[in-house]
Amino acid sequence: MIHEKGITPDIVVPMTIDEEEAMVLRRGPGGIEALDEERRKKVEGARDVQLERAMDVLRGISLYTKRNLAGERVASRKTEKVAAAVAK
Repeated sequence: MIHEKGITPDIVVPMTIDEEEAMVLRRGPGGIEALDEERRKKVEGARDVQLERAMDVLRGISLYTKRNLAGERVASRKTEKVAAAVAK
């Protein structure tokens, strides 16, 4: 939590209860190891749609920055830093 209030995302990516549960198990220490084999395979194969959308946004910023740097200088320093980080 940031200052006990949290933050509101600019882009909301809805997830089903099953998707959320799978991400909690994948990200938590020892979450997957405690599962039976069938459930473990299902959790390991689950897509992280929030991470995928975040990567899409960063790729879009990177492309936008590259195009504008080639022509008119429109991108901000912050946008350029994000684009450089994504390019690595």
